[in-house]
Amino acid sequence: MTKVSDVKKALLAEMVQNLGNVVTRKQILGFVKGRGGSVADVRWIFNTKNVRAGRGQYDLSALMSPTHAATSSAGIEPAMA
Repeated sequence: MTKVSDVKKALLAEMVQNLGNVVTRKQILGFVKGRGGSVADVRWIFNTKNVRAGRGQYDLSALMSPTHAATSSAGIEPAMA
């Protein structure tokens, strides 16, 4: 399993500080575009099924936990060898 990268952790920390733990897709996109980024910078959040808090809402605190491992785009944990 791969851990969430340091760059992604920094982006998450900044989003949580500015937007809170539970945010909408629209808030995430507005935040990233305001920083000069694009949807490609945060697509991994939208593809991580276990952080969905509701329709169009995401719980970023689930990604901030030290035990969180990145998942595939299908939301399935990679197989251990």
